[in-house]
Amino acid sequence: MRFWCKHNVFYGTPANEKIQMNKAAYLSSLLILVSFISSITQVNSKESETLPQINQIEWQAWTPDIFEQAKKQNRLLLVDISAIWCTFCQKMDATTYQDPEVLKEIYDHFLPVRVKEGDPNTPDVERFSEYTRPTTAIYNAEGIELIAKKGYLKPQWMTWLLQAIHQNPVVDNDE
Repeated sequence: MRFWCKHNVFYGTPANEKIQMNKAAYLSSLLILVSFISSITQVNSKESETLPQINQIEWQAWTPDIFEQAKKQNRLLLVDISAIWCTFCQKMDATTYQDPEVLKEIYDHFLPVRVKEGDPNTPDVERFSEYTRPTTAIYNAEGIELIAKKGYLKPQWMTWLLQAIHQNPVVDNDE
C-alpha cells in the first residue's frame, strides 16, 4: 500500500516490493545487454566467414625459376625487399603483413617473395642493392617491374596498392 511519493521513492511501500522492482529493472537490463552482445558476435562471425583464415604469408625465396612459377599460377610477384636490421621492415611484418585485408589480397592475387638482406638463406641480394629498405616491388610474370614503393606501407595503403596493381597490371613505357 503506497501512501505518498517523493523523488520516485514511495514511502510506506513494503521493502520487498522495492526489491522486486529493482530485480525487474536489473533483469531487463541484463536481457538487453545479452541480446546486444549476441548481435555483435553474429556480425563478427559473418565477417570472418567472408575472409579466408590466413594467419601468415608463406614467403617464397627469390630463385631463378620464380617467374616460371608465377606464370604457371597466373600471378604477379610481390617482392618484399627488407633487411634483418631494418626497424620499419620489422614494423611492416608486425602490422601490414598481419592485416586480414592485406593477407587476403596477397593470397588471392600474388606470389609473395622475400629478399632479406643479412639472411644467409637469401641468394642474389646484390640484385636489389639500389633499393632502400623496406621496398615493396611488384613484378609481372615476364620479370618486368610494375612498381617499387619505398618505405613503410600502412595496411590500408598496402591494400589499395595491391588492389590497384592486380586490377590493372600495365607498364607505362613512356618513360
